[in-house]
Amino acid sequence: MLQKLIVTITIAVLLAAGAYATLPAGDVSAKPEADFTVTAPEITGTTTLYPSQNYVLTATGYGAGELVELLINGTRLSRGAANGSGQYTATVKIPNTIPYTTNVTMKSRGATGVEATYTAAIKPGLVLSVVRGAAGNSFPVQGFSFGRGETYTVTFVSAYDLEDSDCIDDEAVVSTTLKTGTTTQIGSFSFVATVPSVPAGTYYVVAVGSSSAVCAVK
Repeated sequence: MLQKLIVTITIAVLLAAGAYATLPAGDVSAKPEADFTVTAPEITGTTTLYPSQNYVLTATGYGAGELVELLINGTRLSRGAANGSGQYTATVKIPNTIPYTTNVTMKSRGATGVEATYTAAIKPGLVLSVVRGAAGNSFPVQGFSFGRGETYTVTFVSAYDLEDSDCIDDEAVVSTTLKTGTTTQIGSFSFVATVPSVPAGTYYVVAVGSSSAVCAVK
């Protein structure tokens, strides 16, 4: 009993003297690691786009079940609900009414109004509704997303070169102009061409915009 009393008195004296500061108190320098990340809405997709073509766009960072719109220059391309992870993915078709530009805005917008954007370039495209025919036959040609009101030239060629200023290979055996004209204010054109008198084989239709210096091949 006497020994227990002495130990108790000794601890009390140490505490009163401030010696408790030297007693082990654990490692207070360790801090908990952050394990939660706050995300912001984001939209991802291809940065080079062609008219009338389909592309996959993905919006992330929205609320589960939140209605999300996908837009191009303010025009809605798609609308739907985000999944449980806040992601909305859709396959969209690029309109053929946008002239050639390197600064089109792709945007996602949630029901709360929160938006995300990225910049893409619109490149010109050609549409041939007929791709086979004998010399003398006619076939429709349509061009989209060239410069507004610019002069264009469409050529029937045996070989093309996208690195050349006119996109026609210098060694092309056949190079016949089908049409020269002026695009509309949305950068489009349309006409009916005639298959030139050339040997049977595979050929290409090349359209070049004079001021935009861009071309499309089909």
